[in-house]
Amino acid sequence: MESTNIKNNNLIKLLPIEKKQQVLCVNSMEKIPEAGRAYDWIFVLPYEEKEQGAPKLKKLLSMLTEKGRLYLAAENPFSLHRMAGEAEEDGSIFQAFLPGGFEKSKGMSLPFLTAQAKAAMDHSGQEYSLKVYYPYPDIWFPMAVYTDEYLPKAGECDENFYNFHHARFGFFDERQAVEQVVKAGAYAQFANGYLLEIAKEHTNILYCRYSVERALDKQIRTSILKAENGEKIVEKAAFEQAANGHIKRLCRLEEVLKSQLAKESFLGKPMSVNKVIKSGQTDGKEQVGFSFVEGESLENFLDAALKKGEFESCKETLLAFCRMVKALKGQRPFAVTKEFTQVFGAAALEQEPEKAMMSLPVTDVDMVCQNILLGEQVTLIDYEWTFDFPVPIDYLVYRILFCYLEQKNRRALEGFNNTFDFYKEMGISPERKRIFEQMETHFQKYAQGGSRLLRDLYLEQGKPVVPMSALKKELTKAENNKVTVQYDKGQGFLAEDGFERILKQEEDGSGSFVLDLPQEASVQGVKISFGEENTMVRIGLLREEETGSKETAYETNGISVNPILYFYKESPWISINGLEPGIKRLYVRFQIEKLPEEFVGEAIKSLSDMRQIIANREEQIAGYENSTSWKLTKPLRMLLGRKK
Repeated sequence: MESTNIKNNNLIKLLPIEKKQQVLCVNSMEKIPEAGRAYDWIFVLPYEEKEQGAPKLKKLLSMLTEKGRLYLAAENPFSLHRMAGEAEEDGSIFQAFLPGGFEKSKGMSLPFLTAQAKAAMDHSGQEYSLKVYYPYPDIWFPMAVYTDEYLPKAGECDENFYNFHHARFGFFDERQAVEQVVKAGAYAQFANGYLLEIAKEHTNILYCRYSVERALDKQIRTSILKAENGEKIVEKAAFEQAANGHIKRLCRLEEVLKSQLAKESFLGKPMSVNKVIKSGQTDGKEQVGFSFVEGESLENFLDAALKKGEFESCKETLLAFCRMVKALKGQRPFAVTKEFTQVFGAAALEQEPEKAMMSLPVTDVDMVCQNILLGEQVTLIDYEWTFDFPVPIDYLVYRILFCYLEQKNRRALEGFNNTFDFYKEMGISPERKRIFEQMETHFQKYAQGGSRLLRDLYLEQGKPVVPMSALKKELTKAENNKVTVQYDKGQGFLAEDGFERILKQEEDGSGSFVLDLPQEASVQGVKISFGEENTMVRIGLLREEETGSKETAYETNGISVNPILYFYKESPWISINGLEPGIKRLYVRFQIEKLPEEFVGEAIKSLSDMRQIIANREEQIAGYENSTSWKLTKPLRMLLGRKK
């Protein structure tokens, strides 16, 4: 394989490339090697050519074998990612939306990309055609690829927040936005990137997902393929031979689970297991094919009820599924085994009486709502995490609840969860729940086998995303840096004389401005108002000269704790009176901050308490001054030099 540093990109791993095939990867159209070898697969990542694309693509097409395929991976400059604030390499945002911006942008719109490809195909002398894939979440760290025949469904696009290029804004929640785009059938237009396939014979891939965040002996590729008869097939294939055992056992597990669910039903429909229809090897790697089952997942079914506000229906359906699972036949007392300890750990069960728990001979711990399809039958799919040693049946119930209630951001459930304890309803105590949480942690470590998770990589190498809430805070801060100025020209501070000034931002976070005083009339005073109550003002400079130590005296309706003023009343202000005649300028610098509500409450309480203490002391003093002893000792106090 000839390649650049993109050879390990998941886009290449997602495709069924055989070892014997020749692969070329380039990351610049300026680095195309000279013809001389024919390639089965050619990848260009990223494809950014806007001027001479067609001639260069024609050259690449001439380097393909008879059944070879050329792939062009390009970012979409008009994607949701860009609209949400993703920046170009130079830090600019919304560049493609500005005049001349598309030409400068590194991205490539799909119409522009396909136009170049068609121009190259027309001059190639060969019968090529196009197929479009949509890498998700993007072309750099793809976890899956979709096609026009199999686009994302609701709930599938929840990995939009990883950002590895540079710091960016987040003007809106991309996960919520992509859900709306999916519902509207407009995902193709707003996808974050494209993978264009130019070939005489295209792959039969409709969808593909690579389970990369796993131990090597469990890394697989899950694809939805289109068979020659037009039917869809779900294929699970070992990515490396090390995962052959993980795939091969699926044929046996189908029969065992089918027997376990044979007489079970849910929502009035019989339970079934997704059927294995073929198995075999390619390049020594095991592959298993399953029938493609049409239907809505139980997860989406519950979500739909939530969105309609049908909380009670959602609750009862979820609990009904948990009760069905908890009552599965063939249970026996649970006992810790060596295999169990390897996967789930043993420490978690040290304080739990084993005889208090039941288990099944075989347990699919991934029998969660996402893997239950509702159709003519209720079908269990994706049962690769099935174990043939005892696992507490309550742990499976815990996983069903945890994966639906807590693993995804379901805001509609927040209030619902606070009023109803699903775990308690299913007989899972807080103590046992903590044990199952430890088991879940061990299970995830077992599945990952030391592989790096994308979310962990993001925590180490990712770039920050500044959310809209932070931007709103900055706007509020900017609004706070606006003051109203009034002059006293001998008639007091008149409202009609007021005008606004924007403070210049200084490096220390303060705001400043220079006030040029009108000379046509004698200005006796200046009043500066800050607009809102519950404000803190840190005085930095208030002088008639820019330099020097002489401070200008002022009055205020705030509480002064030098150099800070606290305002708890409406219309906070400071007033500079008694200005010397002939003063031309006033130099002002201060920092304005909105006080937190909790601080204001405590401060007002403290002030109220202090006022009460002062009032009590004044009352005591008045009492002393009116007492007989105080009056009798007055001559003595006068001799000592005291007036009272």
